Amino acid sequence: MGKRVIKLNARDAAVCKALSNATTFADLFNGSIFQGEQVIDPSRLVACSERQILQVKTENDKIRDINRIRDIKMQMKSLDDKGQSEVILAVEAQREVHYGMPIRCFAYDSVDYLDQMKIRAKRNRHSHNLKNSAEFLSGLTEDDRLTPVLTIVLYYGDKKNWTKPVHLHDMLNFTGSFTRWREKFPNYALHIASSDTVNKENFKTGLREVFELLEVCHDKKGLYKILKENEEHYSHLSRERCELISVFLDIPALREKPEFYENELGGVNMCTAIEEMVRDGEKRGERRGERRGERRYNQLLKKLLEENRTKDIFRMTEDQEFRKKLLREEKLEL
Repeated sequence: MGKRVIKLNARDAAVCKALSNATTFADLFNGSIFQGEQVIDPSRLVACSERQILQVKTENDKIRDINRIRDIKMQMKSLDDKGQSEVILAVEAQREVHYGMPIRCFAYDSVDYLDQMKIRAKRNRHSHNLKNSAEFLSGLTEDDRLTPVLTIVLYYGDKKNWTKPVHLHDMLNFTGSFTRWREKFPNYALHIASSDTVNKENFKTGLREVFELLEVCHDKKGLYKILKENEEHYSHLSRERCELISVFLDIPALREKPEFYENELGGVNMCTAIEEMVRDGEKRGERRGERRGERRYNQLLKKLLEENRTKDIFRMTEDQEFRKKLLREEKLEL
């Protein structure tokens, strides 16, 4: 595998802001969950509070509030006059693999359902809708139904694949006789949207290009191959698509001065922008390497001076292999 040519320094706040756009948010769900079918209508999406409060009992039986904040959360309203929620949708945007993500998302979804139950129970008691002991016990009537909750984990990090955990069982230690009974224990699966789990053709917005480029950002040859094979497409992208790409791939020049890359037809030439970004990244990498080399050389020189190894100092200035040998011995190599 080649050296990564795009270092993913996307700002988490910028990513969440971009995903908060209703059209992009809907496209993420339609493309990754619903296989391109336009199930989520962006015109019916309404942002709702990302803040959640989970109440837990402490050791001294006191109730403690734990605040949790989702990255992005929306609800899709129904088409009838009541405008009730048909579904609650949430996205957790991850640049790093989170090894506790199944429990984290499970807790988020559970709090959403608990909040719905509390609201419904309060309304039922106020309206005297509860008719028997079973309904009084839960606060829900036999006919009450809750709004479905669906969470996507969007992974856009440096590692190519999010392999584990992908469900709760990946976090559990089944041993002994419990191993063969593991399927009896409730599981919770994550919906991972990443460059290797989605079909890029299912997306209608710049997410298609985002996933396509994220898949090859670790490989210079692969990146240039994509750009060359799709040169006509990437040379005439809309500004909206380029803005989304620039957020995820962190291309400041494209984000700040897109007019520099516009062609005569008004489209944006992403090929030129990415090629310049790769060249700039390589130059920065070379400069960092030079600075690291200077630091290692100075550390070695200082040590040799302290040990009064004058002959070794003269020799290492002329003999590159001898200098490498000394660096290895002093564990000063990268």
